[in-house]
Amino acid sequence: MTNCAYLLYGDHASGIINSQAVDVAKYLNSIPQVSCKLIAFLPYPFALKTHDALETFYGKSLPKTRALPQRLWRLFLKWESLRLAWKVKQGKIETIICRGAFATFIAIETRDKFRKDLRVCYDGRGAMAAEHEEYGVYPSYLVPFMEMCEKRSVLESDIRIAVTSELVGYWTTRYGYQTSNPKDVVVIPTTLAENQIKHGVNLEKCRREKRAVLEIETNEILLIYSGSTAGWQSLELLNKYLRHRLTENKLIKVLILAKSHKNFNELQLEFPNRVTRKFVAHAEVFHWLSAGDYGLLLRNKSVTNSCASPTKYAEYLLAGLRVISNIQTGAGPGVGMVSADKLTTSTQLEREMWQGNANKQFIKSYYLDKYKSITKKIND
Repeated sequence: MTNCAYLLYGDHASGIINSQAVDVAKYLNSIPQVSCKLIAFLPYPFALKTHDALETFYGKSLPKTRALPQRLWRLFLKWESLRLAWKVKQGKIETIICRGAFATFIAIETRDKFRKDLRVCYDGRGAMAAEHEEYGVYPSYLVPFMEMCEKRSVLESDIRIAVTSELVGYWTTRYGYQTSNPKDVVVIPTTLAENQIKHGVNLEKCRREKRAVLEIETNEILLIYSGSTAGWQSLELLNKYLRHRLTENKLIKVLILAKSHKNFNELQLEFPNRVTRKFVAHAEVFHWLSAGDYGLLLRNKSVTNSCASPTKYAEYLLAGLRVISNIQTGAGPGVGMVSADKLTTSTQLEREMWQGNANKQFIKSYYLDKYKSITKKIND
């Protein structure tokens, strides 16, 4: 039996954390001869709220272990290795998978100071330093420390998970990462959570119900954007694309599943009866996506976007949507940049095909051999 753990440090509960971290721990624990637990250092000052949400995702009780306030990370994060070392010892953990560079930095310190036989895996979800340079996502007091953590995570981990091969290329270019052993890094893209996949069986029922609520006629075409309003989402580009399509084809309507943003407000003012915006709980997203014919995934050219594996791509496919994307997204094959006169309502056969692709390519069992290589015993 191999004992492993998935480590979160300072991460808030969200749909992304559920599918890309908590659900990974649950999946690893289901593999024969592997025991995996979730270790979460809860974000200050939202520890209790995050704790309750993570327990709901995880389905098991979790200790209320709090992370340090972010302003203290630069000075004291390495001392968190003491607390992690105790958890590693208690759980007899042999391999620890760490989401992001801050968690990995703590695990490396734990290994080097207290647990020499601990195998550290860096779960690299994106190009952290490049993301800050392009979109300013980290507070200024944390930036030099973040870059140091990312560099050490890339160079000093025992094994690495990358969401794309482009991310591995970024590590090589920025930090000089090299290896003679291809098993030192595995590429596992974004995957769907088990609870998301279960929603898929109700696709046609959800589609009928939500199209009725939105008053979408049989011959009308519904384009959907679902996501955040962060800089890398390239909302100006999305706004331009939608304005052209709405002008050129009167059968097109748009559903935006996001918080309010000036780009969305402009579209709603210009096309008041054809653009709808809603912000819904993550558990409700699939139901609204199922109403659509196309999912929108348009990004500007950047290192961040080229290295990414957008979770939304898999979610769109699961909901039976054809994905309109450009080459900057880092997503898999979609239908490209479709002109307004070529857009059509989807057929049930098409929806079943796209959903089938999601159920094959974006479930965790599709990457079983790669997950096994991460959790194997050190002396194997």
